[in-house]
This record gives sequence, C-alpha cells and structure tokens, in this order.
Amino acid sequence: MSITTTLFGAFANSPFGRSATALVGIARMTISPAWAASATETGVAPISVAGDHFDAKAAVLRLVDDLGFDPVDGGDLDNSWRQQPGTPAYCRDLEAAVLRRALAEADRSRIAEYRAEQEARIRGNIAG
Repeated sequence: MSITTTLFGAFANSPFGRSATALVGIARMTISPAWAASATETGVAPISVAGDHFDAKAAVLRLVDDLGFDPVDGGDLDNSWRQQPGTPAYCRDLEAAVLRRALAEADRSRIAEYRAEQEARIRGNIAG
C-alpha cells in the first residue's frame, strides 16, 4: 500500500480562528474510484474531518463531499489525533462505519502499539 502525501492539511486556518483538517494521510487506494466502488457499500471512500469551528468544519465536509468522498465528522481539533499517524484510522482503507468506529475507539495510550501493528502490516505488504 502506498501512502499519499498530505493533500489538504488545514482549511480555513485564518486570522478568524476557524480551522478544520481533512485528507491528512490517506492510502492511495482510497482515492481510487475502482477501490471505492468495490470495497465500500456506497461505492464512495470515506474521509474524516476534524475542526472546532462549526462553519469551517461544515465547509470542509462539503468540500470532501464535492470531491467525491464520503465525509465523516471526526470531532473537534483536540481529538484530531484520532486520525493521525499511529491510530487505527490513519492511512487505512475503511468503510465509513468502520472509520467512525476506529475514530471513536482510538486510545491515545496505545499509539506506540498501533504504530508497531501498522509497521508490521506494511512490512508484510512489501514482502508480498
């Protein structure tokens, strides 16, 4: 599995204090229409969005939808760690319901364990 670079780190991070984040790290398969059509019930890949400001997050959720993804509310910025490296939601091709569960069940104290699991999974994929 190849990982894309950050496509969209922050949106509306402005002097007005409005900030939301989305598309921080997604697997290349996630942006493939063929993968989404075959791997998800809706045929659309989910992307989580986190933000503190309602209007900013709503704008990013709409943008994610307009880009052809299934927007998932990832909570506020204090909880955006749930979609960052070392969490079950990061760079995983998950359906929306599974992504929501991964975000909700992420345990900050287990990040090192999650990273070790992800590294083992990636090494296994590379080995073939």
